[in-house]
Amino acid sequence: MTNSVTTLACSSCGSRPQITKGVNRFACGHCGTEQIVHRESGIVYLEPIATDIHHIRSGIDKTAAELAIVRLTKELNVLESELKTAKIRDLYTWQPVTNLEIILVIASGILFLVTVNSKTPEAWLIFFAFLCSFCAFIYLWIKRDGASRKTRQQAIDKLLIHANDTRTKLARNRRLV
Repeated sequence: MTNSVTTLACSSCGSRPQITKGVNRFACGHCGTEQIVHRESGIVYLEPIATDIHHIRSGIDKTAAELAIVRLTKELNVLESELKTAKIRDLYTWQPVTNLEIILVIASGILFLVTVNSKTPEAWLIFFAFLCSFCAFIYLWIKRDGASRKTRQQAIDKLLIHANDTRTKLARNRRLV
């Protein structure tokens, strides 16, 4: 160390900064990493300042991960329970019939009986009109039920996506611990 300038390798990027005797701390001109110059028993070496911060940070990360594991496990249990009930829930059952729909069915039945007992063409015409409205009712009922089923399936799909995201986060935090 007879020279006043020492060339060392940056511990982060490997560039070769030249250090004078009076410098004890500097930032690498190539990567910007702040470093401390250690001079002990004729040996000169560099240590990044961020190393200590990294150790502190990794301790914080571990603690945060441990807390996140508990929270995410609870969240995943709730999501899986919701998924189970959503799948069991009447996904493939018909929607309940409304009062108006019940009245239409009963009125169609009564009109059919009246029409069968009556021999007039007007009665058959009225019955035919009610039969058309009854068919329209069945069509709309099936269409409404299909839309409802689609909405329920979308809700289940959202729950599945959320549960998978939670599982991914849980696995990532378990790796940190």
